Amino acid sequence: MQIYREPIFPTTLYSFNLPVDKVFLQDIEDIKNKEDSVDRSNKGGYHSPSDLNNRNIESFDNLSNIILDIANNNIINDFVLTANQECKKVLEMWFIINNKNDFNTIHTHARSWLSGAYYIKLPKKQKNFLVFEDPQPTRNFENLHYNNYGKEVFEGMLILFPGWLAHKVPINTTEEERIVISFNLDYPTF
Repeated sequence: MQIYREPIFPTTLYSFNLPVDKVFLQDIEDIKNKEDSVDRSNKGGYHSPSDLNNRNIESFDNLSNIILDIANNNIINDFVLTANQECKKVLEMWFIINNKNDFNTIHTHARSWLSGAYYIKLPKKQKNFLVFEDPQPTRNFENLHYNNYGKEVFEGMLILFPGWLAHKVPINTTEEERIVISFNLDYPTF
């Protein structure tokens, strides 16, 4: 008997390793000291405003350019069927600092083609994960934790994923900070 395998709704994660520029830590500290945290998916910790891509801060501008380059040269062909389309804009960019007992609840990034995270600083005393939830909710009716996927992350890792893919960040159980820069990309256009 011949069996045919045909995956019809795959979801792909993309990850790249980038060097961590220590200038991010100073820029992040400057913003944190001047501006209040906003309340999003974060439970505890600090969440910056999401306009870092529009502030003319060199470190965030450079990261935006790197992200767009990666998306347009390595990922876009998996999504668009028409030639000459490209992603032209980082819609939003922000950072999150999670201290001991801080975490991020399950959420999606609406109105985003791709979303992502760039890991600047991670606790050394625990494994660090970005947890994704199966996008097919009917498979989660019996056990809400059955179809989660924990992607282990490392400092310098850049992860991109569809904005509609639900994800969360587990509790930081250490005394060390977890610092991540997150972002949303606009849909590709001509």
